Amino acid sequence: MTPAVQVDNLTIEGPDLSGKSTLYWDIHRSNDYAFNIHDRAQLTMLVYARRYNRDDQIIKRWRRQLKEHLFNLDNRLIVLMPRFRLLEERYDIRGDEIHDIESISKVYDLYNEELMHFESFPNVLVIRDDDVLNASELSLQWLNDVPTIDTIHNDVRQMADAQPNNEASGLSLTLSSNAPFPPDDAVFDWDLEREHYTDILERVRGNITDELTGVNKYSIAQEQGKTRRFVFVQPECISMIHTIMRDDVLTMRVTARSTDVIKFFPSDVRFLGHLFSKVTEMLDDKCINRYELKITMNSAHILS
Repeated sequence: MTPAVQVDNLTIEGPDLSGKSTLYWDIHRSNDYAFNIHDRAQLTMLVYARRYNRDDQIIKRWRRQLKEHLFNLDNRLIVLMPRFRLLEERYDIRGDEIHDIESISKVYDLYNEELMHFESFPNVLVIRDDDVLNASELSLQWLNDVPTIDTIHNDVRQMADAQPNNEASGLSLTLSSNAPFPPDDAVFDWDLEREHYTDILERVRGNITDELTGVNKYSIAQEQGKTRRFVFVQPECISMIHTIMRDDVLTMRVTARSTDVIKFFPSDVRFLGHLFSKVTEMLDDKCINRYELKITMNSAHILS
């Protein structure tokens, strides 16, 4: 089983009468309620903050919260933007409890303006014009095409490329599997990083060995299901690795202070998957049913 991103939260956005409720139920029925779906969230709050001329700080707060939400690649956003004529036709038939057609038009324009900032994000799907009539099919295809450990570097690069300064600060993602991560010895074929990866692997495994055998300042052997001491820290780009076993989940959390998403990340993510496999081999994982590699990049960037 190839480790892949799991969609934690799906948000459906769009102006009134765009078909959000229909899409919401179509996705639920097609996937037996597999997704945690939100009908409107930060984008709607941002649009209506602008619509009602709220304080600039409120507008900035909602735009910041939307960006932070999307910088977690486990979250996905679908925005429905049909032709405005379709909204007019639906309004003539159904009306609206809150808006008149002028108000709907203003909101429609505000959605389009805000989409300019994030439509190119890899975890955002904007369905426009007549494609809205096939929104369910297009959405399900997109949701089922999840990035894996072999392809996630494309999404990371796309996110960095979508930023004005080519840097996504605070970008995060989770790769998960119900089976142990497979080893990937080929990652050591790259001469440039072979020594660095070998050093991290040896030091991470050394820390775990020491803690399990009581070679620590307490001289107490750690229990793998209780300890918080499987920790590796250094000032290099891959800065911190913390492995923790709780309940039936084994989690490796990685923080990178700096990530060149073109030159290094495609190899780095493969190495981290390999490292996770080697750490798993050191532990008694008979009670583990889920494996999660959580990566946070404080500066995922494209060097100019």
